Amino acid sequence: MKKHFAFTLIELLIVVAIIAILAAIAVPNFLEAQTRSKVSRTRADMRSVAVAIESYAVDHSKYPWPSRAPNPGFALPTGGYIGSVFLSGMTTPLSYLTSLPKDPFGGKKMADDPYHGAGFNTTFEYWYWTQAYVEVQTWSTPGWWNTPLGPGYDTNSAKWILMSQGPDLHWSHSNVSGAPAGFTAVAEVDNPNKWAYDSTNGTLSWGNIIRFGP
Repeated sequence: MKKHFAFTLIELLIVVAIIAILAAIAVPNFLEAQTRSKVSRTRADMRSVAVAIESYAVDHSKYPWPSRAPNPGFALPTGGYIGSVFLSGMTTPLSYLTSLPKDPFGGKKMADDPYHGAGFNTTFEYWYWTQAYVEVQTWSTPGWWNTPLGPGYDTNSAKWILMSQGPDLHWSHSNVSGAPAGFTAVAEVDNPNKWAYDSTNGTLSWGNIIRFGP
């Protein structure tokens, strides 16, 4: 008569426990690698867009004007008609970019992000604005771009900026408890270089991924 061998309950529990331990180790590492990959993709996108922006400036003697229609937020313009006015952009009438890249960290609205409210709604696109655009807005003042509260203050007189929400999925945080001294609810947008994302602070740390130009 043949003997039949089977795993005991204890052996099965040991196997399940080992699998659970391995999963607990592997999943966080996988998620962190995925985040690092998105950061790399974001920086590569920004390099490509920066070349396109500067090419546009060579042809038009000015930088592309940020588009807010149909209310994407401060984003690169595709080009085309808005109302009865033609908006020269990055994809038409000349193709400086074949398509506008999407922010790998975009797509979500966070309740504690003051820039996900009405009038901004930049969730999928990279945030783009220029000194020329900002300084003619009603909420701005002449020279604001280069003041201590402006994005050009600590960026060697930059004329434009691109921003990604970064791994924290926020443009900024309305709840600043526990933040470093000097941080405010608009700091990550108004002083993006000072409060920029830095992976050495942690893969999922605060701050937007930025690129300035020229």
